[in-house]
Amino acid sequence: MIGAMCLVIAAIRVVPGHPLVLLANRDEYYDRPAEAPRARGGDPEIVCGIDHRAGGTWLGVNAAGVVATLTNRPGAQDPARPSRGGVTMAALGARTARDGARRAADAASNGPNPFSLLVADREQAWFVAHDGGGVAPRVTEVPPGLHTHTNLHDLDGLPAAVVLAAEGFAPD
Repeated sequence: MIGAMCLVIAAIRVVPGHPLVLLANRDEYYDRPAEAPRARGGDPEIVCGIDHRAGGTWLGVNAAGVVATLTNRPGAQDPARPSRGGVTMAALGARTARDGARRAADAASNGPNPFSLLVADREQAWFVAHDGGGVAPRVTEVPPGLHTHTNLHDLDGLPAAVVLAAEGFAPD
């Protein structure tokens, strides 16, 4: 097993008939209070879990087909800052991945701790990296392919083939 980390593997327009396939593991405290995924309202309607300690969510989907997943980034962590989970909720308020990435970048102006966010729909995927410290987030379009998103590396900082092989999968 790859060491303890939050890990998302995204297959973007790789699997025929499925524009996005996510494999995810959230390395989190088991005793952290959270609510299971369910419909949360909104326009478009959002389905996600909710973190009771800090608010927001790390993974969700909306009725328009936008999916967003967030991991922490290394860097200075200040518990007084707004929850990163609010960034995911902002992205999920969008009808397209492009707009979700823009909303996430705007939400970073509220000063959350460093984060990485992958937001995708049937047509596009975007990666938003925020290192904190008053620097504007980097927003990058993600091409089709197999990608990794972790709390320890930038997008594709950990090759997907290495992760899959370490976990016992045999990628083609």
